[in-house]
Amino acid sequence: MPANVNPLRVTLVRVYDRRGFPIPAAAVRAGDVEGTADAAGFLSLLDISMEDELRVSAPGYYSARWPLARLGTQEMWAFTQEQLGRARLITPCPVARCIDVRLAPWGARGIYIPMGILRSSTRFWELVDLVDRSPILNAVVIDVKGDYGLLAWDSQVPLARQMGNRLHPSIDVRAAVEELHRRHIYAIARYVVFKDAPLATFKPEWAVRRGDGTVWKDGEGLGWANPFREEVWEYNLALLEEVAQLGFDEIQLDYLRFPSDGDLGAIVYEEENTRETRTAAIREFMRRFDTRMQAYDIKTSADVFGLTVWVVPGEDMYIGQRVEDITPYVDFLSPMIYPSTFIPGNLGYENPSRQPYEIIYRSVRQAQQRVAPGTRVRPWLQAYWYDVPEMQIQRLAAEDAVADGWLFWNAAGYYPESLFGPLPSRDTLWQQVYGP
Repeated sequence: MPANVNPLRVTLVRVYDRRGFPIPAAAVRAGDVEGTADAAGFLSLLDISMEDELRVSAPGYYSARWPLARLGTQEMWAFTQEQLGRARLITPCPVARCIDVRLAPWGARGIYIPMGILRSSTRFWELVDLVDRSPILNAVVIDVKGDYGLLAWDSQVPLARQMGNRLHPSIDVRAAVEELHRRHIYAIARYVVFKDAPLATFKPEWAVRRGDGTVWKDGEGLGWANPFREEVWEYNLALLEEVAQLGFDEIQLDYLRFPSDGDLGAIVYEEENTRETRTAAIREFMRRFDTRMQAYDIKTSADVFGLTVWVVPGEDMYIGQRVEDITPYVDFLSPMIYPSTFIPGNLGYENPSRQPYEIIYRSVRQAQQRVAPGTRVRPWLQAYWYDVPEMQIQRLAAEDAVADGWLFWNAAGYYPESLFGPLPSRDTLWQQVYGP
């Protein structure tokens, strides 16, 4: 070790938020030494060097990084995303060999850009410009493997190349992500897992099938890959590793389940099809996904049905999708809380679609109680069917419920710009939606 390096034998690090509450499971690294904060936000680092850089990150917070050699008696501000105008305060603790790290909360507030829009560079950049000039938005969700199983990048996975299931978009995804970062926009890659018509057609033995052995198709006439098959898992994991190298800040998994619509009674699996086997399949896929993503500096998330957070613990709605099997392996859970999709009687409402605030607020709070420790809740909100005030009140509900951001979904990629300005007063918005 060089003579000018001052080793600190044991250094105590405390990680907490701006309110002074600890941040469990925060990841801390100094040089080659790393660790995870405990439930009280503490961890110890052994033999770190003053020449190292301290790095701290946690889902839902800005990351912090600071050269240890610059720690002194003065408060210091560490910026990793200067463009966002946020800072994390790092100061020496009141006791020896101790460092306090206070992380500022951050939540993605974004819109969905569907796969079809990637065919039009004009439409794509129009939506990016919408985000860029908005005082509220800071993120986009881009299809990289969409509902039709097409890929938005030139995959080198042999099976994908054999199938030729690339979209051939008008934009280069990697270059687009670089431009998003230049504009200080958080980039999320949406990846559809088991709904995969090209794979079901090319590898019918890997598909969800009918009793006569033919490929089963859902209500949209699309085939699915069989979530029980490990070959299907490995195909998707190989693709996901490529996505992790495209520069995105986050990978978001969708259709992380068994089929839910169409002639479900016609499906015949070779595997035993029970709640236990379905949930075990989804859980093991998620475990492998988490393991593979550890090699990359990327956040992860998963979409689930809005009702998934409300089902009786242990149940899976016959689709293998449970909060307890998914959230231990992702940074964010994004329940798709679209009020118009809730049916009469759900959550005790005769007409849930006319209660957008209540559906969003209650569902976010319910999800927060059910996710694994360290996983944050960032809901999908509904940017279709409703008028602007009804969309805005969903924003208000998510924020009142202390969600870690929110995302708006419109399958065609159309969003009224007024949705993303400052909200009207609470009283005004309430009257616009519910009347005087």
